[in-house]
Amino acid sequence: MVEQEEEEAFGEDPLRNDTFSKSAMQPFFSWPEFKHWNGFVKFDEQGRLNRIWITVSYHGELMGDNVFKKTLLERWRRTADSFPELNVSVFDDYAPFLDQLDSMLPATISTSICTLLCMMIVCFLFMYNLFTVVVATISITSICIGVFGTLSFWGVDLDPISMATTIMSIGFSVDFPAHITFHYFREGLEDPDSTPAKRVAKSLAAIGFPLLQCGVSTILFVLCLLFVKTYMSEVFVKTMVLVVTLGLIHGLILVPTFLCALTSIYDAFFKDRFWGSQVGKRSCLNELFRAVH
Repeated sequence: MVEQEEEEAFGEDPLRNDTFSKSAMQPFFSWPEFKHWNGFVKFDEQGRLNRIWITVSYHGELMGDNVFKKTLLERWRRTADSFPELNVSVFDDYAPFLDQLDSMLPATISTSICTLLCMMIVCFLFMYNLFTVVVATISITSICIGVFGTLSFWGVDLDPISMATTIMSIGFSVDFPAHITFHYFREGLEDPDSTPAKRVAKSLAAIGFPLLQCGVSTILFVLCLLFVKTYMSEVFVKTMVLVVTLGLIHGLILVPTFLCALTSIYDAFFKDRFWGSQVGKRSCLNELFRAVH
């Protein structure tokens, strides 16, 4: 300290022996091939090195795994926190996405449950019958579980893109079981004495082929996105193909089978205890159906 004050008193540069001073590093930055490094350092008013930007690169097959990249990011943050005197800040381009991985799973589950409950409420508004609403809800849940499980088996990890597409798939999965259960419910209102087999037959005759056309056309249009070689389009195509395929299987095969097989059991045990067709006859929606026909 005394020597530094003496050097300053005699007009000498106290930073001449400092390897990381601006004056000492200036010859290096003056070279044309090293001039770009000027943007990676910052000096204070006295010419001392104040901040420096260090770039660390990784390569390997594991770098395609978001969980592995998140592990590296957390390791760097722990290392930086162990040297508080250096005031190190760790930056990564994918940090906003990697930091969401911990909250991604609970957010996806809670959002999916809320969306499923909303779909169930919408079904009840139009089909105010416990049996058909339960069948439609179970079918939607089955489709969603199939989509989530197959995407995982297909190698799609949970990230913001897959989270958005899977939640979106819940809305698409409503279409197929809701149409067939609604037509089945309406056939019961129009002809309460008809057998479950006749209701299913009339429902499939009215909505079966349109559902098949809708599903096939949706898949064909979505497949066009495969020409766009991006991860987002790939996940979207996989999700849509799955939800439409599973929706058609449920809407044309599984749901009619359950409706036909379980209606008699439901009527025998619960018809007089819960919402039934007699309640529906007095509803405003039933009056609307009669006015239309």
